[in-house]
Amino acid sequence: MDKKQIILSSGIDGTEKFLKYAGENLHLTYASTKEMLEFFRELEAAKGVGVELFLEGVDLEYGSNKKQNTSKFLKYLKAYKSPVMTKSTDSLKETLSKLSDKRVKIDTPENLEGDLYKIQISIGSEEDILFAKGYIDKNLEELKKLLNLIKRGG
Repeated sequence: MDKKQIILSSGIDGTEKFLKYAGENLHLTYASTKEMLEFFRELEAAKGVGVELFLEGVDLEYGSNKKQNTSKFLKYLKAYKSPVMTKSTDSLKETLSKLSDKRVKIDTPENLEGDLYKIQISIGSEEDILFAKGYIDKNLEELKKLLNLIKRGG
């Protein structure tokens, strides 16, 4: 069964409009097709919003690269489905970028499900010890912000 048949046989209203939209803008893989159909099912069940109505409200600027457009569309779907988690994830990425250093590795819990994060700094010399101390001192407020983000789940 090809992707068009999967979409049409999904039992979701408005799939013809989605096929047209996808054909014009997106590069559908089996995985992305499955993810989008699942989203549309959940959206219709939870909010009573059908595919056609949803697509009318999509305000994305697409380029000529359909694979990039698909990534943008999937990100849009995730943000629509879980705006709080999307905001939390964006805030986490922003904080981690401020803490970025090639000598430091920070591991955070997946999906912000946990109460702690790990910082790894390799120590091989006295200079490394001074760097570690300086890094924590310099980034103390951002490290606290990161902890608070994780503790409250975003």
